[in-house]
Amino acid sequence: MNQGVQGFIDELIQHGFDPRVELGLIVYRVTPVEGAHSGTALETGVSTDELTPWPQAPPHWIHLPGGIKFSNTNSDTSSKPGWLKHSRQLDGWGDAPPAICWVSHVRAALGEATE
Repeated sequence: MNQGVQGFIDELIQHGFDPRVELGLIVYRVTPVEGAHSGTALETGVSTDELTPWPQAPPHWIHLPGGIKFSNTNSDTSSKPGWLKHSRQLDGWGDAPPAICWVSHVRAALGEATE
C-alpha cells in the first residue's frame, strides 16, 4: 500500500473515485445519503499537507464549497477560493480500507449540512 498523497489518490481511484490535485488539495466527489444535499454529488477535498501520515493517521479538515453550511462547525479558509475547511475529528479506521473509512466520514459530515 502506497503512503502519503499518492497512497490517498491510489486508494480513491481503487474505490471508484476520480481524484484530482487542485490548489494544494486532492479534490473528488462524494454523494451524501442524508442531510440537505442527500443524493447530490458534491466536491470535497483534503489538503495534501495533511496526507503525509496517510494511512496511519486520517486528515482532520474537510474542504468544501462555501455554500455548504452547518449549524455547528469550526471552519477556516481553504486554499481553494470560495471554499472553507471544516474541522472534523476521525479517531480510528475500523476494519474497512482507510479510503472507504475516510469517504464514509465525509459523507457523515455532509449529512449534518443544513444547506
